[in-house]
Amino acid sequence: MKLLMCEYMDYDTVFQVGSHYFAREFAKDGAQVQWLNQPGHLFKRKTNYTVNDQLNIYYPKGSLPYCRYPLLNSKLWAKYYWRSVPGSISREIRQSEHDVLWMTNVKMFYSTDKLKYRYLIHRMADNFSGFKGAYRNMLYMQSELVRKSNLVIVTAKNLVAQARNWNRNVLYLPNGVDIERFKQNDHPMPVEYMPIADRTKVVYVGALEEWFDYDLMRYAVRELKETAFIIIGGTNDKIEAIAADYPNLILLGRKDHHAIPAYIKSADVGIMPFLSNKLTNSIHPLKLYEYFAAGIPAVCTRLDEVEQMNSPAFLYDSKEEFVDMIKHASLSSAKPEQYISYAEKNTWKERFQTIKEFIDEGTVNQ
Repeated sequence: MKLLMCEYMDYDTVFQVGSHYFAREFAKDGAQVQWLNQPGHLFKRKTNYTVNDQLNIYYPKGSLPYCRYPLLNSKLWAKYYWRSVPGSISREIRQSEHDVLWMTNVKMFYSTDKLKYRYLIHRMADNFSGFKGAYRNMLYMQSELVRKSNLVIVTAKNLVAQARNWNRNVLYLPNGVDIERFKQNDHPMPVEYMPIADRTKVVYVGALEEWFDYDLMRYAVRELKETAFIIIGGTNDKIEAIAADYPNLILLGRKDHHAIPAYIKSADVGIMPFLSNKLTNSIHPLKLYEYFAAGIPAVCTRLDEVEQMNSPAFLYDSKEEFVDMIKHASLSSAKPEQYISYAEKNTWKERFQTIKEFIDEGTVNQ
């Protein structure tokens, strides 16, 4: 099988998401996988490279970026920019007949007219209408991509109805976890944890974007001064301002993907301090699975999708409950095996087998 994947994120980013895991699963299954990163521009050029015999990474080149700046966010520029992208893709890819064009990145929709494939699959993981300042053409391109796809995979139940407005072939397939990453025994306590080894350690691993609840975090570190709150995955002025006022908030920045299990397994509680809104109520948080795979309890906002996961997570509705849930979770008598057992039922390998059956049986074209 030949698979061409059009993605938002670089393959080697520290923020590994569903497409990264599916690419590796397809490759392990024997497929030839070509990963097309977010196209670069004059100020951001990268070099193509090979991961292994089954997986190759490509960087299409553009001129100026398609972004939120005036004129560069217009439908006219979108058509010009994204229709010019295939021309920078290697001739081998452009002329090859791919069994599957897997398109996560809706910005590359216009490439579907210039690439050769049997089946078009769109994996819909976000509700773009929930983003602040979303590109004005994103929803349009997504609707067109959904209409054109042979199969639409949605990661949250809230997205099913939206996708079915444009296409009846919709598969609900939530995120999962690479359980084997957490089963390895070579995960010693990170050196940054040594000075706080005797304290309760509460960890958040992920991006600090518009969905992160900074007010909630300030309240929690103030109320639980003896608890060490650890943020892994990035930094910004808002979180740094809180850390400047409360030394029990520890910012460790980004860590290599392979190092993340050690930071989670050595913590006592994992948290997801998200705002509750249209965007977050349409996500299926893979981070919860990773906390559980590490054998630790998790505290999360009471989101629509999370409630339907039937997970062992501690859910909160207010800042006071958030603090109380952290206390309860850190004192929980539940054994790590109980959390791990839940994660083992939701692996990327199982998710991949579901998709593979659709492709092998030709269901994507019905």
